[in-house]
Amino acid sequence: MTARRLPRWKRLLAAFDARGATYAELPGRPGWFIVEWYEPEYPQPDGGPWRQIYRPGLPRMSPALYRGVARRAAGKVIS
Repeated sequence: MTARRLPRWKRLLAAFDARGATYAELPGRPGWFIVEWYEPEYPQPDGGPWRQIYRPGLPRMSPALYRGVARRAAGKVIS
């Protein structure tokens, strides 16, 4: 019996959560969200966090991933 693989968007959110990511909506940009996390193995040159911005209409971004980031930014973490 083979284990079913989780969808990519769930694996990405799980990876962010495992790294202690913080989620927030960008001020002045409704619907735009930023995810920040630290990678101890690959630190940024300035020592700051890694950042990824999610906004509506990004190419190759699943709507489910966007909704997951939005829920986490709103404090409604849903597994």
